[in-house]
Amino acid sequence: MSMLYEKDVGMTEYVGKHKGFTGILKLRYQDFLVNEINLNGEVIHLTNVDVMVEKKPVVVDEPPVLNTEDISVISKEDVDELKNLLVNTDPSASFIIKTAGKNKAERTEIHKIVSQYFPKLETKTIKNAETDEQDIKVTKFTKENINRRRQSREKSSKFCKFVMHKENIATMDAVNLIIRKLHLRQARCFHSAGNKDKRGVTVQTITTSISPERLVPINQLLNNIRIGNFEPCESALRLGDLKGNRFSIVIRNTLDIEEADLILAIKSFSQVGFLNYFGMQRFGTSSVATYEVGKSLIASKWENAVDLILSSCFKDCSEEMINLIRNWREAGNARKALTHQWNKRSSFERYLLEGLAYFGPKQLVQSLGRIPRNTRMLYLHSYQSFVWNRVVSRRFSVYGDSPVVGDLVFAETLSEEPSSEPAAKKQKLDSSK
Repeated sequence: MSMLYEKDVGMTEYVGKHKGFTGILKLRYQDFLVNEINLNGEVIHLTNVDVMVEKKPVVVDEPPVLNTEDISVISKEDVDELKNLLVNTDPSASFIIKTAGKNKAERTEIHKIVSQYFPKLETKTIKNAETDEQDIKVTKFTKENINRRRQSREKSSKFCKFVMHKENIATMDAVNLIIRKLHLRQARCFHSAGNKDKRGVTVQTITTSISPERLVPINQLLNNIRIGNFEPCESALRLGDLKGNRFSIVIRNTLDIEEADLILAIKSFSQVGFLNYFGMQRFGTSSVATYEVGKSLIASKWENAVDLILSSCFKDCSEEMINLIRNWREAGNARKALTHQWNKRSSFERYLLEGLAYFGPKQLVQSLGRIPRNTRMLYLHSYQSFVWNRVVSRRFSVYGDSPVVGDLVFAETLSEEPSSEPAAKKQKLDSSK
């Protein structure tokens, strides 16, 4: 596919009646500044680049003294054995607490007592082969046990929210670069409210399950990406979790327009507005329009979707590699293609090929699932945007800017005073307009 133009994705109509003019957008990437506006209406800025992750001081408390006279579920002899286990230098040493005749609640209480009064020991319920009863095995914490407990804490912890300032790189490309530089896992652990333009200077919020300590070093590794303003948050961002974006745009090399006409254009833009089309960034920067991929996914044309996604990386591949990718349906070709040198920008195509190599050429839905969910959703949203643009152009070309039956219209409230009437009755559309 050749280069996409506005008319190719449904943008054909103009609101302004003034004389038009030509110019160049994004001649330099610094000409296009974007700041995300979050759901609270706040414009996002990166204000703290050199983030110092605050660590809470570790307070080491002595475990409380166990008074065996107040506890009936564990004997004094068992407590003495637990104390001996603590000072035992053998890391594999263990002790069995016999629980014959005790019910589940009492066994649970024993686990809690050991955890509270002997924090360096670990308990586990086991089955006594001789009596068929359940006993409690007590061991020392090993390095493996400690790592498992730490991983469990990390999984149950809240998300981390941070601000990403990037220059001349798309959002998902920036995320993949961070993952590669910091040796993290796939992009699944990063979430954003939307993809920001590649050619521009953009600021947006990202959420992740990765700790700030692991992310901070990226500021010393990359020149075009900065992160900071770390905060804990309850949930991950989803696509569309924003009120909008604030743009600062420079138009260069304007031709064929007088100053008076330019003033009229600015007046029309600020007072009349513009058709709220989805911009070109929604439709991708590769040789394949992302809305074509989305259309195939919606229609369940899985083979066509795979072909389109994989073909977007051809410009960076050798002839031999292109032949392997084109013939991915043949057994073994996907795996062979993965052995070649890949361009860093082709991460999603590689994820798809990994899925084809693992699941085989018949399990296409599972293979497509290897692509991070946010990216898969962007394909679908791209097609939705394409449909929206076409509908908006048709609506405006036929009916103009006057409201007609079926339109949703923001109507000004007739009175600011409190009223017991429903809001729908207070906001009426004057049919004479």
